[in-house]
Formats: sequence, structure tokens, C-alpha cells
Amino acid sequence: MENNVIGKVWSVFPLCGKTYCTNKVGIDAVDSDSSQFSWVEEDGKKVRNPDFPRNYIEHIKDAINKHEYVFVSSHQEVRDALEKEGIPFTLVYPHRRCLSKWIDRYAKRDFNGFPLQVLVNNWEKWHDELDAQNCDKRIILNDDDYLSDIL
Repeated sequence: MENNVIGKVWSVFPLCGKTYCTNKVGIDAVDSDSSQFSWVEEDGKKVRNPDFPRNYIEHIKDAINKHEYVFVSSHQEVRDALEKEGIPFTLVYPHRRCLSKWIDRYAKRDFNGFPLQVLVNNWEKWHDELDAQNCDKRIILNDDDYLSDIL
């Protein structure tokens, strides 16, 4: 893991410690949870917000002017939108070999219905996409590394 800090916007994989950094590390950061922007309720059901990720990118642009660090989703459509908008970002994610450690981290958290199997089934695919992502800085975490170790 390198610790050269650059940029305001950090696209961070789940379970890397965004919330902890925002609440406990004493830095000026906002944890911009994309689920507040990517889903809407229609007829009592959650459905994909048709304005996503545009609405999320607008939120990120606003947050850049207010905070030292803006932690954002690592979803592909968010990373693509950041790149398209020309917003520089640091990409943070675990090393590919860390799946078992991330499963352990998952077991300690409540993910509001996000099934562990989604993480397991998509681990390799997501890593292929993350490894290929064009970004300004890439930080790959090892088993016991967290975002707070970088900051």
C-alpha cells in the first residue's frame, strides 16, 4: 500500500473504512453514500433512480467545494461518470487476494440487505474493472489496511 495522498474525491470500495474515517479520524471528510441517490421508491418498491449517476455527480461537485475529502462509491457507473466529468479521483480498493478478509469485515457490518454472495460472486469481475480503471491515483489495500491508515 502506498500512502501518497492526492485529490479530494476518493472512490472507495466497500468495507475500506469510509464511515470510520468520516466519523472518527478527525479529518474534514464526507461519506457520500450513493444509495441515497441511486434508488427511489415507486409504489412501495425501491427502483433505480433514472437521474443516477448524474444526480450523484452533482452532489459530489457540491461536496468538493465544502470538504477536504469526498468519499464516493466505487461502482463502475460512478467511476465512469467521474472520468467523463473530468473530476480527478483516487481509487481505493483491496488487493484481489484479500477476499477472505473482506468476508470477515462484511460479517461485522450491517449492509441493509446487500447479500454477501453478491460480493463473493462479483469479486473477480469487480477487480478486473477496478484494475482497468483510468484514475489519477490507485491505492490497493492489503488484508489489514484501512482508509484511515492512508490518511
